[in-house]
Amino acid sequence: MSTNINSGDSSLKDLLALSTSAQGSHKTDESIKPMNQEDRQWLMEAMQSLVKESDPIRQMKEIIQELNEIENPSTSDVEKVEILYEKLTNLVCDIDLALDFSQDNVEVQHRLFETDLLDRFLNIIQDSSNSTKTKLKALSAISAIVRGHHGISKRFFELHGIEALLECFTNAFDSEDATLVNRCVIITANIVIALRSHPTCKEMPELENLTTCLMGMHIKLKLKADKYHEALDYLESAL
Repeated sequence: MSTNINSGDSSLKDLLALSTSAQGSHKTDESIKPMNQEDRQWLMEAMQSLVKESDPIRQMKEIIQELNEIENPSTSDVEKVEILYEKLTNLVCDIDLALDFSQDNVEVQHRLFETDLLDRFLNIIQDSSNSTKTKLKALSAISAIVRGHHGISKRFFELHGIEALLECFTNAFDSEDATLVNRCVIITANIVIALRSHPTCKEMPELENLTTCLMGMHIKLKLKADKYHEALDYLESAL
């Protein structure tokens, strides 16, 4: 699928649908004449320009490019990097965009494969100085990036992604951060389920280690079953 074209078409259709539904039950003013071809062309070009500016895939590529240009961040770059990460995680965590990542946008997945973005997100969830909110977004981003792409899944294991998830889970469990504990369980289970259903990823030997990680989470959650019964139910569905 052509990423920019399809994203643009989808957004354009949404915009047209919105403009149509906005009329509701109001009667059309018969004094208003239909647009001529020149006006129609102008409107289409204006709407396409608007879609281009708001295209999430385009925005994501630009953010990744900016991050890559900051090779050795200085103190003055810290705030800029944080803002870029915030924008990027918000984009990746969007449900529709996450589905695009997992299923259709091969171009974007290959682009991610060439960056160290996954490594950065894994570092975020292990850094104790980061807030729960930041870690939650990073976890969702990791899930969206890893699922459905053999190369990125392999990179995930090479970067000790299993250990990173388990460390994040353990720290959250020890500090009784229930929100983060639940998210760690859900993300890990989702990755396992997605890899098992992937035609090539399901043959990866590391998948067994990831399942073992889930079992370790299960043992800890059992210690506080009353508090984490929902997470336990979800986790057990993936074992």
